[in-house]
Amino acid sequence: MHTEALLFDNDWQAQSCRCTDISRGGACVFSTHLHRPGKLVELWFELSDSSSIECEAEVVRRERDRMGVRFIGMDLEQMRELEWYLANAQRLD
Repeated sequence: MHTEALLFDNDWQAQSCRCTDISRGGACVFSTHLHRPGKLVELWFELSDSSSIECEAEVVRRERDRMGVRFIGMDLEQMRELEWYLANAQRLD
């Protein structure tokens, strides 16, 4: 599963990107602008036509054209939406 996303750095400069391998703990983010591990970013991505997540994330890994990020600071409602999406993702495709 993958979704189009926006990644914001500390200056709130938006970068178009794509999230894949979305899990409860994080995601793989494909982007033309990669951040170093340890960098905190704001990530926004759609779960469905009516639901999206915006949360702080920490870059934990960087390779060629992608970064691994760990979600931090996600509130309870967002976590419930993400868990519902993950449980139902195959039926939504």
